[in-house]
Amino acid sequence: MRKSNQAIRSLSTFFLFTRKNIGITSLTRPKRLYLTQLTPGFTLRASLSSLPPSPPGPPKDPLPPESTTIDNLPPPEKTGYSITFPWLYGNQPPRIKHYPYPSTNFWSSIISLLPAFFQHELCKWVTSRMLKGAVSAEYFPEQFLQGAAFAARQVCASLSTPAEREELQNMLTTRFYDRIITELDKLETEKSKITIVMSKFYGLNVRDVWMTIGPKKAHSNKNKEYRILKWMTMKLAIRNTSLENDFNESRAKVAKSFSDGINFKVDVEIDADVQYILKSAKNEILIYDQSRRPVLFRFESPYFEPADRIYNKVSSDHVEESNWTWRVGDIDYLLEIEDLEDEAREGKDLNQSD
Repeated sequence: MRKSNQAIRSLSTFFLFTRKNIGITSLTRPKRLYLTQLTPGFTLRASLSSLPPSPPGPPKDPLPPESTTIDNLPPPEKTGYSITFPWLYGNQPPRIKHYPYPSTNFWSSIISLLPAFFQHELCKWVTSRMLKGAVSAEYFPEQFLQGAAFAARQVCASLSTPAEREELQNMLTTRFYDRIITELDKLETEKSKITIVMSKFYGLNVRDVWMTIGPKKAHSNKNKEYRILKWMTMKLAIRNTSLENDFNESRAKVAKSFSDGINFKVDVEIDADVQYILKSAKNEILIYDQSRRPVLFRFESPYFEPADRIYNKVSSDHVEESNWTWRVGDIDYLLEIEDLEDEAREGKDLNQSD
């Protein structure tokens, strides 16, 4: 009798436990069962067949006529962030936070053992000395930085709509001008306006001096006659010959590259108060950014071929500076980051092909 009572209590406890579980699971959303999941012989078929037929659903919407296309739909409402113009705001990080300067691939001396920071400073000293010797010690860097400050303000004023395209064409390199004009055309299509003002300068400094040596055609990716040697901010093109291990031959090729052509690029970092305003076609202010931040301007010289064209030779004893001007080739690494991404993509494709 005692055993039967224990069995009854155990059985009642079991039913109580299972009923509690059923009560909890019934509060959850049941899984939807699709007819495609029912296999032949499934035990639930009989219970489904015994259920009354479900009422008909709501009527379906009629299909749109064939004449209705995406082109006929109204455009989405414009916002300030749907209008793009390549200008950094004060709360945005720089496009290149730490520049990936290429380490030496042609110095086999103690220079290759130096940390990257010291190599960069040494290369900057070398390229600055070369530029100073090409222009004059009185001009670079003091007078150059004064002109850079004036040019930066002038470029920002010309970028502000309505843009002074003729002035921009005279102040920008061809590649940078084409890129900026493409962006300005987008703004004009949307009838939007931008205003860029650099109101106050706190300081200017030369971040980098880039020097490219050798004939201009040698630095094309398709040219296989030359070997490009890179070190930090310096690029040297040397013609490939059979006498690669001959010291005198190598020295002669380097000397010839220096005489074949030369080009300078100077990155100037300007600490300034910058105002950027974007207005809609209805003259509504979509973006207003007022901040103090460093703005990087890249100034490029013409490509001098041969290299001594950087001067006008009046006679063998007297040399005068040639009449050439710097042009802005980039702002805040807009084109530079694209070039680095293209190089990385080409290197990846080359490795995959190998």
